[in-house]
Amino acid sequence: MNKRLTTHPAFLPFCPLILALSLASMGSQAATDTNNPSEVIVVTGSRTATRLKDTPASIGKISEAALARTKSTFIGEALNQVSGVYMPSLGNEQHSMSIRMPLSMSAYYVYLEDSIPIRPVGIFNHNALYELNLPGAASIEVIKGPASSLYGSNAVGGAVNFLTRPPTTAPEADIAVQASNNGFRRADVELSAGQDDLSWRAAAYHARSDGGDADFNSFEKTSATLRADWRLSPRTLLVSTLTHNRLRTDTPGGQKPSDYETRPQFSQHTFTWRDVRASRLTSTLRGNWNAGGETAISFFARDNDTNQLPNFMIFNTGNTTASGRQNDNHFRSLGMDVRHRQKWHDWVWIVGATLDRSPNDYNEQNLSVVRDPLSGRYTRYQVIGQRRDYQVILHNQAAYSQLEWQLMPTVRLVGGLRHDAIRYDYRNHLPPSATTGAPSETRRFHRTSPKLGAIWNITPALDTYINASQGFIPPEVSSLYGSLDVPNLKPAQYDNFEIGTRYQHGDWRWDLAAYQLSGQDEQVSYTLMPGKSEPRNAGRTRHRGLEFGVGWKAHSSLHLRASGSLATHRYLSYAASPALDYSGKDMPQAPKWIANIEASWRPTEGTHIGLEAQRVSKWWMDNANTARYPGHTLWHLRASQDIGPWQLWTKWMNLGNKRYAENATSSYSGVGPRNPEAQDIYVSGEERTVFVGVRYRFAG
Repeated sequence: MNKRLTTHPAFLPFCPLILALSLASMGSQAATDTNNPSEVIVVTGSRTATRLKDTPASIGKISEAALARTKSTFIGEALNQVSGVYMPSLGNEQHSMSIRMPLSMSAYYVYLEDSIPIRPVGIFNHNALYELNLPGAASIEVIKGPASSLYGSNAVGGAVNFLTRPPTTAPEADIAVQASNNGFRRADVELSAGQDDLSWRAAAYHARSDGGDADFNSFEKTSATLRADWRLSPRTLLVSTLTHNRLRTDTPGGQKPSDYETRPQFSQHTFTWRDVRASRLTSTLRGNWNAGGETAISFFARDNDTNQLPNFMIFNTGNTTASGRQNDNHFRSLGMDVRHRQKWHDWVWIVGATLDRSPNDYNEQNLSVVRDPLSGRYTRYQVIGQRRDYQVILHNQAAYSQLEWQLMPTVRLVGGLRHDAIRYDYRNHLPPSATTGAPSETRRFHRTSPKLGAIWNITPALDTYINASQGFIPPEVSSLYGSLDVPNLKPAQYDNFEIGTRYQHGDWRWDLAAYQLSGQDEQVSYTLMPGKSEPRNAGRTRHRGLEFGVGWKAHSSLHLRASGSLATHRYLSYAASPALDYSGKDMPQAPKWIANIEASWRPTEGTHIGLEAQRVSKWWMDNANTARYPGHTLWHLRASQDIGPWQLWTKWMNLGNKRYAENATSSYSGVGPRNPEAQDIYVSGEERTVFVGVRYRFAG
């Protein structure tokens, strides 16, 4: 049974600030209420196209124009411009994420393509956004905070939805090439055409890099999206989307402090790698088949294989030896989502159901590794035996509903509820043991996730909203079946309360949201004795923050923008062992300040120059709060020039060539002597990188 959503008195000081800003804005433009701002339409807040001003939730949207202007070769370059979002690059499109959570590789998020999760429950991948094709997207929407009432498990920190670009009937083509001084090369092609009731769009790119000056950092990726829209009748549309991604990358790993400071391009790895194949097919039948109604029936299939020899699975066993593991994780999915939206007078009712069946096969092998004692490099390996071989059939059945009531012309109430039934059918193909895993079994989880919100359109330019919601994270397959004894884990639960306001009028726009997100029954690693630990539902955390975004058209040719967050993330309860307690400590990798600022200048028609600053404040590297990363500020410069159908552009990332870390962690527990060289790991950020590109567009 779900526990009551809770708040805390320390959260309350944010509320008068937001209300005061709302009232001040109302008074400042009361005489100009007839000047409506441009309507922003979002999909992710209700799974149907809805005005943002009717949505009582914190949602950020990156438009098609913003994506084109950013020239992103890494999705984080675009997402980092959304208030409260920070996505560090771990190299070659690999990443972690922070949305209302510390920088993490944990299963706090759900990633969607056209509102369908790109992965099933139970096998989250923090790198999952490399399984998407950014050129195939028309826009990106980010719900901040729990969205489990619509999207189910893992939608706790937020949901990131990539909406594919619809085709055109008139022929269009777009061809581009780019290169960087660090060995990166990429070619893009996009085609769109159609006639009468059938049109299609294809968007693809191929990228490769030799790693530049890095010792071991080459990669190659091919991504493609094909979308076809078929108007079957005036009231019926069939939309089919096929996406394929293939990524092959070296995985150089992190550096100890001395290497980070003196030779950040060094890697002790020479053969670790990751090979990913991810394909998805979705067909959605949309119809307006009754008065005031909209129906969508989606069928989807996934085929995803991640084969890797990861650097983090190499363990020293002697001066010249080490052990390692190589694994292959493959899942296939078949599923459907059916939803209907019905409008009656002042009421809107959305009801839907989801079915997802995903067999997941996992195979892991033990390796013997040779290590050079002088350089510390791992030079070669051989397979010495089987470690894991199992299948889990993942079942997720869910029903969801959302009711919206236009209580008054300016006030809208929204309530939602979703119930998830999750089943893991686990079959171990090896004799059970501490290394080969647990005996075969079936395990079930059930969870009901509510939300309740209200939005007040104080003026056509100003909205204020409140929202309470709940999210959950079921145990991951790897947590349940990693050893002989299956831990008795249950889903972690997160309660969220937020209050926010949005304003857009004339040359100004801003948004502000204050939130408290409280986690309970969180899964933590509990040490039973030295060398032996198990996962337990023993953690409670609290996350509080203020997210902000401001935009100002200072001149017809000059736009200024700023976004960011001020947040704290704390363990309320975390006993890591009978003798070690981190309760009351700040969570590691939790910068208090994140900010992104940009000045965009258009001196002439077709010319764009943008200067961007990304600030990340200091954070604790360990649970004991003893080692600290100092934070960093990076500057980026972008410029483009349109000349007829041609566009020339350049992008200078890390303009000041600053040495910084995308990731900095420490394994120090707070007990015993501290040894940074053995306990601290840094993932170096890229040095100054200069991109140049050319694009040609033509339309028939």
